[in-house]
Amino acid sequence: INYPKPFKEGEVPVVISQCMSTNEVNAYYSVVTRHRNINHESFEIRLQERRANVDAGDDILHQDEEVGWLAFNNQYSSVPGMRYEIFQAPVLVNTTWNNLSFYNRYITTPFFIGAVQTYAGGDTAALRCYNLSQNGIRMRVQEDPTTDDSHSNESIGYICIEFD
Repeated sequence: INYPKPFKEGEVPVVISQCMSTNEVNAYYSVVTRHRNINHESFEIRLQERRANVDAGDDILHQDEEVGWLAFNNQYSSVPGMRYEIFQAPVLVNTTWNNLSFYNRYITTPFFIGAVQTYAGGDTAALRCYNLSQNGIRMRVQEDPTTDDSHSNESIGYICIEFD
């Protein structure tokens, strides 16, 4: 996918995406969006079904779906009524729980949106988070439960927003 307007040369934006339709005949099957090759001009995206779907005889190809996405440059700010930050997590994340400390100091617990930015492990995986506070969050990459739950290191991008 090419951005409507490229980012600055060498800048790697944070990409957040989500499947927004249910065109698959077996719509109850879960599907995640996966990103790779994010750069200042474009990124690649694909839909990936749970491994159990394929093992149950479903084909690997998923029906076309509508996918929404947003891309942001890395930044932080505090403006009247709002504080936010958009960054790549400073460490690679796998199936081990990791602490992420926020750059900003928030007064209340901020809204948090995170997404896997790379495609290092082939098994279906998504970002899992808990213990969100004003100072940070714990996160890990969790594979589809029908796999071995051992996943390669992935880059994580996130957005934190607090409104007064």
